[in-house]
Amino acid sequence: MQKEMLDYQNFDRELRRIKRELEKNEFRVKGKELKDQRAKIEDEVARLEQRAGDLKSATARLVDLSNEVDRSMAEYEHALSEMQDEGGLNYLKKKIEEQLKELDVAERECKSVLRDCDEVSAAYEAAVKDIPRITAAYKKCNEEFSKATKEVEPTIRKIQAQQAELAKVIDQNVFDVYKKLSAQNVFPVFVTTQTHLAMKNDVLCGGCKMSISATSRSKLDEDGRVRCEHCGRIIYKS
Repeated sequence: MQKEMLDYQNFDRELRRIKRELEKNEFRVKGKELKDQRAKIEDEVARLEQRAGDLKSATARLVDLSNEVDRSMAEYEHALSEMQDEGGLNYLKKKIEEQLKELDVAERECKSVLRDCDEVSAAYEAAVKDIPRITAAYKKCNEEFSKATKEVEPTIRKIQAQQAELAKVIDQNVFDVYKKLSAQNVFPVFVTTQTHLAMKNDVLCGGCKMSISATSRSKLDEDGRVRCEHCGRIIYKS
């Protein structure tokens, strides 16, 4: 029974090795980088589109302000031509000066908005142009990684079939513990004991390298296996 469980674990070890190699595959790594890069560009495009909308609103506001100033100036000039009262003339003069200042501010803002529009337009064009290139490279990486995955699929299926046969004869209680710990990324689950380098009488768990108690050592001698009090692995007698 113990042999079958150890064989099952060895097959798991091989599956984990295959998985690690696939995770480190150059096309998978590059594809992930390209995917992240494309996501960043798409976020930047969305930001630029929002900025373009803001600039459009700002431009419309400035146009309205300019039109309003023009109307006010025309009204003041008309009133100025008919007014003879010095106080009234000074008032109109002051209002005209205020309107001219507003117009000057609006003109500067307009120039600033136009510069921003040019910058946003250039950045947007560059970002959008980059997306097809990245998408094509990402697609190529996916294709190459799919090839690498397909190459190991027969080996994976064979190992899984062998594990399925072993699972039929493994003690269910032991197997449940094994599956639970494996799911928690505790591996290997079945380990032997180790002797402490400095203290020869001290027996360690082969997984977490912590000392096991005298009670656990006694149970190990009697039953051939015991759960580690520290990491929960199953320690067995080799």
